[in-house]
Amino acid sequence: KSVADGETEGMTKVLIGKENGEILGVHMMNSTAIDSINEATSFMELEGTIEEMVSMVHPHPATSESVWDAALVAYDTFKRGKK
Repeated sequence: KSVADGETEGMTKVLIGKENGEILGVHMMNSTAIDSINEATSFMELEGTIEEMVSMVHPHPATSESVWDAALVAYDTFKRGKK
């Protein structure tokens, strides 16, 4: 959705704990961060894990999809570290 709106600059990064995959923080640098920050803060407040975040349904196309995309990258990194 952001690309369709002409917003091609920005990034989202999910920081997770190495032991259990707990969401420790989320960095968002884009013009639509205000629309998706609530998902990140909810996971942090409830001590949610990266596995829980990637298992949630995220609408497409939507600007909040950047959180899910970043979570998929973090999940892949977490799983590789567990091997």
